[in-house]
Amino acid sequence: MRLVGLLATVAVLTAGCSAESGSSSQADGAVGTVVQDSAAQAPEEAAAQDAGAADPAALSATATDRQVITTGDLTLVTDRPATTVTEVVSLVERVGGRVDSRTETAATQDSPGSALVTARVPSDQVTATIDGLRELGTVSNLTLDAQDVTATAQDLDARIAAQRISVARMEDVLSRVTTTSDLVAVEDALRQRQSDLEAMVAERDRIADQVALSTLSIRLTAPSVVEPAGPGSFGTAVVAGWRSLVGALGSFALVLGVMLPWLVFLALLATPLVLLARQRRRRTLVAAASGAQDPAAPSSLAGAPSAPPYGPIGG
Repeated sequence: MRLVGLLATVAVLTAGCSAESGSSSQADGAVGTVVQDSAAQAPEEAAAQDAGAADPAALSATATDRQVITTGDLTLVTDRPATTVTEVVSLVERVGGRVDSRTETAATQDSPGSALVTARVPSDQVTATIDGLRELGTVSNLTLDAQDVTATAQDLDARIAAQRISVARMEDVLSRVTTTSDLVAVEDALRQRQSDLEAMVAERDRIADQVALSTLSIRLTAPSVVEPAGPGSFGTAVVAGWRSLVGALGSFALVLGVMLPWLVFLALLATPLVLLARQRRRRTLVAAASGAQDPAAPSSLAGAPSAPPYGPIGG
């Protein structure tokens, strides 16, 4: 009996050890699988964690730093626009800006000239630039427009970050492909994602440039001259009348100068016609005169009474 009990005890212990070793082997296999899955997902989870850790800071930074595009349009009235435009360019360069376009109209005897300047100045120097322009002349028709693009900039930043992760993932896949067909497919997908990434980066750079540098369109003109309503005294009336007479004579001279070539041309055309008409009229008069002299005598003789054949009666 003791032998049977001992064998039963050994069998139970052996079964227990076998069960424990089997369960430990299954646990080790499960751990290995988890480790492999974690290793495979580690780069993605790390990138996601980094992006998640960076997003709150980026959002807080953009929340306090608004992205605003400022544009302005103004007219600067000055006595010498052609000369003042050089001072305007110097002012823009002094505040750290640049001139994108510059158009000038030279001064003439009747006009002092004009100019148009498209300037890009730092967004924090717009007020200082306008104050500097006020020192060069009179600022009129001032218009400033501010466009908030904070949401657009944040959206582009998020899309650029996601696209960069996608490009990095495709580059990793490209390094592990083994067949030619897979290589071609992965390269095409990678090329398309890189193109989309470059387009988004270019758009973000354009917005950043517009936010950093505001655009100002500056027109330079001369003050308009207001003519008096009318003469205030007899002397001014005489002067005004004399000026109007001189102006009328000058206008008549201009009209005559314009018409003179036409008058000469018409005279050349009319001269042969006048000579021909005079010649025909002269011939008509001569023919009429000759016709009146020749047939007049016979007709007068025929119409006169005939003399008697004999002498006077009673003689």
